[in-house]
Amino acid sequence: MQGESGFAIVLELVRDLRRRCDFDRALTLETLRPYLREEVAELDDALAHGDETKIQAELGDLLLHCAFQIVLAEERGAFTLEQAADRVVTKMKARHPHLYGD
Repeated sequence: MQGESGFAIVLELVRDLRRRCDFDRALTLETLRPYLREEVAELDDALAHGDETKIQAELGDLLLHCAFQIVLAEERGAFTLEQAADRVVTKMKARHPHLYGD
């Protein structure tokens, strides 16, 4: 795993969990929604309190959730990480024409 990005490692972990764990294999877009709300609330609380240790932990939990959503999208054939990343880069560059031109 040396040389891989942190997110690539998390994605591979999620793919492995989906292959080998009945609980994780059963997760769906709908069953993950309450966890997303919970993680965002916990991150918001950590940010409000300026607790760097909790911020790190909650960002990690949110990162895991994002990885699950990407893997589920790949499994459905909806989109890939690269497509989602390209979309956000295009959007952010369009919002910053003063930096990236027209």
